[in-house]
Amino acid sequence: MVRYSKKPRDPSKVVKARGSYLRVHFKNTRETAAAVAGMDLKKAFEYLEAVQQHKRCIPFRRFAGDVGRTGQAKEFGAIQGRWPVKSVKFVLDLLNNAKSNAEVSFSFFPFLFFFLISKKNFILFKNKSEKS
Repeated sequence: MVRYSKKPRDPSKVVKARGSYLRVHFKNTRETAAAVAGMDLKKAFEYLEAVQQHKRCIPFRRFAGDVGRTGQAKEFGAIQGRWPVKSVKFVLDLLNNAKSNAEVSFSFFPFLFFFLISKKNFILFKNKSEKS
């Protein structure tokens, strides 16, 4: 059984996706996941696609040693940023996996947003339905 760092309040409204033993840099992946934390699924896809095309950057905040400066980081209130293509591809794969898990688990989901990103490179998604 897999043990996660945080348990959700209502497990029936949560979708999980994770990766392990990945051939990507931890620091780049951490910054990529932190950049999309709090975004809904559609915005996260659009943002990561733009990063792959070098139209937007991933701001580096915690692991920013020897990271070059770019004007694209001003959007996030940062100075340093990069375009970690392998990490972006991994996070996109996680998003696709979580989307598939949500389609199987829930018959209707308006959008998903990131709830938790931990050091173990997993992302916990919370299904948020529209209020009527």
